[in-house]
Amino acid sequence: AFTFLKVQGKNIGSSLIDEDNLKVAEDILTLAEKIDTNLVLPVDVVAAQEMAHDEPWRVAGLDEMEDDESGFDIGPETAMNYELLLAEAKTIIWNGPMGVCDIPAFATGTQAVASAVRDKTEEGAISIIGGGDTASALKEMGINDGFTHISTGGGASLQLMSGKQLPALEALHEYA
Repeated sequence: AFTFLKVQGKNIGSSLIDEDNLKVAEDILTLAEKIDTNLVLPVDVVAAQEMAHDEPWRVAGLDEMEDDESGFDIGPETAMNYELLLAEAKTIIWNGPMGVCDIPAFATGTQAVASAVRDKTEEGAISIIGGGDTASALKEMGINDGFTHISTGGGASLQLMSGKQLPALEALHEYA
């Protein structure tokens, strides 16, 4: 998210960005606006100076982040925004945790989104969770049931959804 926020000129403190893909992020934001697609990014974060278990942290709006702070999870306002967006969803595809889930202080965003997705699944929505990090986080949190499908193949899931063929599926077609 911070790569997109940087392109938008938002304050991201010292948060990690993908320098090599700033232009790609800019192109995606331009396309989203052109085709009237709502790309929802964080408005607040759980910020700290370092990614460590014993590191002091705080919730900060993007405009409140200090230069030496990084965002390591989405904040409560962002989590609420995502939960509101999910309220009407009938199909949910989720790839990647919201924060650094192996550190409890940075895992609450993932917990909040997971709970919302699981609730929507219980109401009849289809939920597809992709990625080893997401699957591991949900298992560690004890909330890895109640979803339609969880896959550890996050990159493969994204590749398939983008229309590219997966080598393993191509091989299966040869024998079918």
